[in-house]
Amino acid sequence: MAKDYRYLLIKANDKIDYDFLLDYLKGIFGRNIKSELYEETYRITHSFNDDLDLTEAINSIETDLLCDLKVFNSNCFSNLNDLENNFLKTLPLFNKIENNHGIYNQKLLIEELILNKMSYLIDLDYVLGQYANDLEMSNIINVFLKNNLNLSMSAKNLYMHRNTLMMKLDKFNKVTGYDLKKFEDAVILFYCLKLNK
Repeated sequence: MAKDYRYLLIKANDKIDYDFLLDYLKGIFGRNIKSELYEETYRITHSFNDDLDLTEAINSIETDLLCDLKVFNSNCFSNLNDLENNFLKTLPLFNKIENNHGIYNQKLLIEELILNKMSYLIDLDYVLGQYANDLEMSNIINVFLKNNLNLSMSAKNLYMHRNTLMMKLDKFNKVTGYDLKKFEDAVILFYCLKLNK
């Protein structure tokens, strides 16, 4: 049976003793991990372990070492060459993230980079107009997006009749020009709301 591998990128926000961090990581991931230091970012390559709660492990490290860590947890690879190619593409992206704390996978990394790039461009008042401070509509949008644009599930979660929800979404479309039932418009609003949290 082929082994699955993944790698972690770990970067400390504060100056820490990386040898001590490596010993700590070996305690969590086992002595057989492969570790490499790239400037101030550790790469840990290890066998895939579903049982490990990475969030809990990183929180433990941060608590014990009194530091904030930025971590990237890769996808699984059965081939070490594929892992290496992915790493070479990921490292520069990981280093571009301005936030110095959090655990990222590939999806969250890309999302963070998009948000960083767009953050200075978007003004919620400009996008939402009169709905910018409307808490009810903000809740409707969030629930609708969380339910993957599903009208029935959103109406149920909002304790609202499906037709009432459709009316509110249609009115929102008429006022703002954004039709939340269309994927392209929903993506724009999703990122606008994320940027303005």
